[in-house]
Amino acid sequence: MKYLLYRSLGELEENEELHQLVGVEVGKDIYSVADTFVKIVNYDMNCEFPRCQGTVCYAPEFEQFAQRYDYHMFAYAHFSDDTIAIDYGIIELQEDERDFFWTHWNGLKWI
Repeated sequence: MKYLLYRSLGELEENEELHQLVGVEVGKDIYSVADTFVKIVNYDMNCEFPRCQGTVCYAPEFEQFAQRYDYHMFAYAHFSDDTIAIDYGIIELQEDERDFFWTHWNGLKWI
C-alpha cells in the first residue's frame, strides 16, 4: 500500500486544498511506515520551527472524523513561552489506487 503524509495548516478538516504533501511511503500496512513518518514529521517540524527547544511527535492513529484522511498524527514544537501543535493527515491508497497520486495531484494544489 502507498501512504501519503500531509501537513495541515490548522484543523485537519479545514482548508484541505492547502495542505502540503511532506512524505510518501510504501509499506504493507501503517505500522510498517510509522517509524519513517515519525522521522519525517520530526524533520519537518525542525525545519519549520528551527528555534524551538524540542519537538514531540506521536505515531499515526486511525482517523474516524476527517473525511479525507485515514490516519492522523500530532506533533508539537516547544518554545520557552509557548507550544505549537501541528496536525498531519495520512491517506492510505490500495493497490488498485496506485495512480491516484499522479492523476489527482498537480503541484501543491488539488485539481
